Amino acid sequence: MGYFSLITLCGIISVIPACSTARILALMPVSLYSHQAYFYPLWQNLSQRGHKITLYTTHPMNNLVLTNLTEVHINFSKYDYSPMDVLKNGSDSLSGKLQFFDRLFGLFPNAVLEQDSIKQLIINQNEHYDLVIVESIMWSLYAFAKKFHAPLIVVSSLRCSIYSYASVGNPEADHQTLFYQDFTFLQRFSEAIQNWIVNGLFYLGKDKTNTLLDKHFGKDYANIEELFGKISMVFDNTNNILHKIRPLLNSVVQISGLNLYANHPNISQDLQSILDNATNGFIYVSLGTVVGNTQTQTKLFLEAFKELPYTVLWKHEQIFDAPSNVHVSKWFPQFNVLKHKNIKLFITQCGSHSFLESIYNQVPMVGFPVYLDQLTNGDKIEKFGVGIILDYRTLNKDLFKDKILEVIKNLRLVSFVRIYD
Repeated sequence: MGYFSLITLCGIISVIPACSTARILALMPVSLYSHQAYFYPLWQNLSQRGHKITLYTTHPMNNLVLTNLTEVHINFSKYDYSPMDVLKNGSDSLSGKLQFFDRLFGLFPNAVLEQDSIKQLIINQNEHYDLVIVESIMWSLYAFAKKFHAPLIVVSSLRCSIYSYASVGNPEADHQTLFYQDFTFLQRFSEAIQNWIVNGLFYLGKDKTNTLLDKHFGKDYANIEELFGKISMVFDNTNNILHKIRPLLNSVVQISGLNLYANHPNISQDLQSILDNATNGFIYVSLGTVVGNTQTQTKLFLEAFKELPYTVLWKHEQIFDAPSNVHVSKWFPQFNVLKHKNIKLFITQCGSHSFLESIYNQVPMVGFPVYLDQLTNGDKIEKFGVGIILDYRTLNKDLFKDKILEVIKNLRLVSFVRIYD
């Protein structure tokens, strides 16, 4: 924990007045468990240092030992959909990007600001906080830093946007950001056009944010440009090994690997027995909600797994009959599964946290990236030589089986590095 503790200590000391402890308001409304769990070590560490934290979150820790941590549950159950699920469905077309950004800066933050607990926080005149921490993409919530006259730290379990960097004086040329390989001139030109379009869409997001600020905080209470100026520090989920090196000011702190320091759930006795008895090794499969969830895809996967000499653990939202070598569950203690000595392969959607845990535990991967950071991580998997990437839309049983065996039998993992030891 030494590396993480140093980050936390330096970060907090540099942005709040000298005091024995601080009152911290943390607003974390992104309703994805992995994004919330990524920051659990941060709240735990701050709480144990004596800081009093009020955390608004969609996934409370419910850790009674942390007496300095007060959690307020953000609940989207009154909606017919999860606002964050809506954000996943944007396409690569311009109209798809417009729809995505409309949801990102309109629909979702409005749903957050309409929470009763958030409304009470807006009108509360008695609270005082020394520091406000907000998920970087939630621009409208930056207004709480103005309300409480407190420094603002923005955090992200993914990489922050260029606006977060620029707000603390660290502008960044955003070329070659999506993929890791060296680009040709035409690829650089295409990327520049993409960045120009995205910057334009972020500009539209500013207007939507200002509309929400007027609606929920009062007419002309604040504008987003003013709130960007409130940012004192950016906590960014990057590092200089898995991401390209770039100049950073002291106000940008790289926090890649927080999930490695979490209190990971132990493996149950039954699961431990399955893994220990997997004499040929086992494969762990976790593909999210897009890949392997249709009846056709599930059948294809099961047919391929049945013909393999390995035990298979498949994390899946639905429980169904499977071959004797396949064990299906809605949840597995992923980090400790990846640590097990008998693991041969991780079949993954290439989410940032899964990607990092697999690298850390030196487990090769077969990836099915679909969107956002998954595509970037998929590119790195092949660039680093630690796995291969497949397209679920063109997959067949024989190809899937052959690629699994190819990675397990032929991939030499000499390129893996213990990054965080």
